[in-house]
Amino acid sequence: MIILAIFGMGQFGFVGRFLFEMSVVLAGTFAGVLLILIGLLGIHFIVKRKWPALLKPHFLGVFFMLFAIMVIYHTAIVQPLLFGDLSVMQVSNQLVNNYRLETISLVSVGGGYITALLVTLTYFLFAAVGTYILATLLFIEGVFLVTDHSPREVLNWLVAKISQKIKAYKEKNQKLKKPWNVNLRKNQRKLNQNQPKTLPMNHHV
Repeated sequence: MIILAIFGMGQFGFVGRFLFEMSVVLAGTFAGVLLILIGLLGIHFIVKRKWPALLKPHFLGVFFMLFAIMVIYHTAIVQPLLFGDLSVMQVSNQLVNNYRLETISLVSVGGGYITALLVTLTYFLFAAVGTYILATLLFIEGVFLVTDHSPREVLNWLVAKISQKIKAYKEKNQKLKKPWNVNLRKNQRKLNQNQPKTLPMNHHV
């Protein structure tokens, strides 16, 4: 697997170009990421002598975040090209073919067929806005899995941070107000001292 990843990344010879093109078909612009993951799996197998437990929360979290990014990216690429009766899969297929013909760069391919399958479903059910929302929620869930924190813990942390900021802001304002109050009092005393005293008038009968 490591050898396949190296040959694919370097596009060495016929085999390397074939592996890279297959990665583009599957993952589009993220073909290099797919090959790197394959290489990492191979390294893990060599070092540990077993396959990694891909269903562990941390691994799932990484996959969720990566997949969410791919979905958002693919939707942003495909949405402006959906004219008439064209489907997401048709546009995705055309993008891959255009890359093979070297009429577009790898950046413009999108997320490949893997992402196109999910975007086809979500785009049909929830349109582009719903697809972005679902992908964002998937990314957030991935963050929770990677950091090993529940949504409640993250929410409590955010509330505590915001409370600290508000408290610090109030204390800062109070410190700024105190010198003003002191100066105002001093100035008022000076004004009172400088004012001429009025003498009482004698009334003669």
